[in-house]
Amino acid sequence: MRQAADLQQNSQTAQSAAALQRQKAEAAVAATAEQQRELNVAVTAADIEQQKYQAAKSAADSQQQISNKLAAAAREFADSLAAVQKSADEATVTLNRTIAAAAPDVGMLADRLTLRTAGGPRSVALTAVGAGADAVGLAAALAVAAAGTGRRVLLVDADLGDGELAGRLGVAPAPGLHDYLEGFATPQAVLRGIEAGGGFAAVPAGSAGPVARVAGERFSELVGRLGRAYELVLYAAPPLLGSEDADAVVEVVDAVVPLVGPGARPGEADQAAELLEGISVETVVAVVR
Repeated sequence: MRQAADLQQNSQTAQSAAALQRQKAEAAVAATAEQQRELNVAVTAADIEQQKYQAAKSAADSQQQISNKLAAAAREFADSLAAVQKSADEATVTLNRTIAAAAPDVGMLADRLTLRTAGGPRSVALTAVGAGADAVGLAAALAVAAAGTGRRVLLVDADLGDGELAGRLGVAPAPGLHDYLEGFATPQAVLRGIEAGGGFAAVPAGSAGPVARVAGERFSELVGRLGRAYELVLYAAPPLLGSEDADAVVEVVDAVVPLVGPGARPGEADQAAELLEGISVETVVAVVR
């Protein structure tokens, strides 16, 4: 009997010990699971921090790239500005030479045409007769003279086959008059601001060629619009003799200045006068000696 009781007690003790071991094992498993969860949280936090670091690094790299691009753009702009200033200075010198060489009596001619007062013609065409006549230069000189009185002046290069005005003024040659007449540009796009004198506007010939033409309804309409927008519009027209475009210009303006060059052949001045007789506009002949 005693032996059986001892066996029973030993069995219970073993069961208790096994139960305790199971509890310890379960506690260890639970602790391991908690540690694993904490590790997972730590890994996730580390991943988030890594992502934040990568994002910050990418942002810093992007910012550096932007800064580099801005610095390069600033250098390019400074270089372009210097080039523009140099071009403007050269254009000013060229324009001043053009004005000085255009005609010795620019002021007298401007006064004869009453270009510096409100009572004068609102549109004037200057056209060469014979070799050595610089209609573009005289037109630029008259624009400066008229603008110096505060008048709103526009200078238009209507000699599409030559297109010399843009180079004289140091402005972009296109878009210009030809581009507008072909429907490729608006009136605002072809205007250039010139600071000489009191400041005036100019329209270069544009991307034209030797066969480009002014004559047409669109040009006539433009002349009317410009006449309403400016107090004085000066047109550097093609050479008068043998040019349909010259006829198209002189027929729609208030006054014409045929500029007789020193190389004009005998009879060319008379021929020019005959061409202008049938046009009801004021004609003032200027002679380059």
